[in-house]
Amino acid sequence: MTTTKMIVLSPDSSLTPSYVSKVLHQLDLSLTVKETCYGVNLEGQEEDVEKAVEEAMKLGSEDEIYIKTRGFPVADHRRCRATEGSRPGFCQLQNEFKTMSMVKSPPMGPEPEVEKDIEKAKEKRKKKLDPKELIEIFEIDEEE
Repeated sequence: MTTTKMIVLSPDSSLTPSYVSKVLHQLDLSLTVKETCYGVNLEGQEEDVEKAVEEAMKLGSEDEIYIKTRGFPVADHRRCRATEGSRPGFCQLQNEFKTMSMVKSPPMGPEPEVEKDIEKAKEKRKKKLDPKELIEIFEIDEEE
């Protein structure tokens, strides 16, 4: 199946779209590689695109290379800015591009123990409310 991905480089990245494009061309995969102002667009068979994405991710840290699925083929006249300027959706990408450097890697280490919290919540729910406490709750609400 044909798929299209966008490789978006963070503004803080030391990589350039032309360098990434050259590296991807050298992979000798059956892909359409289009250099853009924000990175590279890739189009081809899913397996080839995934291989190219893996290689692109090796070029820099995960803080500087972002991958997005693109819903339109490369150079599609409905989305390509080259034909008639900015298109719907580009503003979103522009804003994401500006804020990418604010996104950092997740903290390393084990995930927090969520199960314990869930078990405590279940135990709390199992406790029955004493009728006297219920009456007190309603009395307090009435006084206010």
